[in-house]
Amino acid sequence: MRLLLQHLAYSRKRLEAYSEHMRIGTHPDVVGLAREGLIRYFLQDNMPTAINYVTGQIFDEKDDRSGQVDIIIQSQHSPRMRLFGDIEMCFVDAVLAAIEIKSRLTTANWQHTSHLKASLDAFLKIKNLARRYRISGTLVNPSGEIA
Repeated sequence: MRLLLQHLAYSRKRLEAYSEHMRIGTHPDVVGLAREGLIRYFLQDNMPTAINYVTGQIFDEKDDRSGQVDIIIQSQHSPRMRLFGDIEMCFVDAVLAAIEIKSRLTTANWQHTSHLKASLDAFLKIKNLARRYRISGTLVNPSGEIA
């Protein structure tokens, strides 16, 4: 376990250095793309190679769609609908996770627009997509007990 913690500490230092370097960019879109790249870099270095990291939209069997998702994690063994480069349409049953990246996370009264509300609304839209094949698993709470 000590080796894993040491690895993660070194990874954190490397990511912090990249994050400092990103401050050269001042345009929000450039900074956002760089942060997406940073997250993707960490995942590719630390997750199994049987996983793809793309950006795009998630859709279900009724052709309902999510909005744009910054990073979609899916099995490398799933069918692909590549639009261009790493921009894809991803079938909801092949999606393992979705990551939304925000450089600034604003909050406001729930009736007003904010980055937090927009992100939560985006995840609600993803959550409402119809899965044909549910991913089963065991929920383990932070104390390690099976819930």
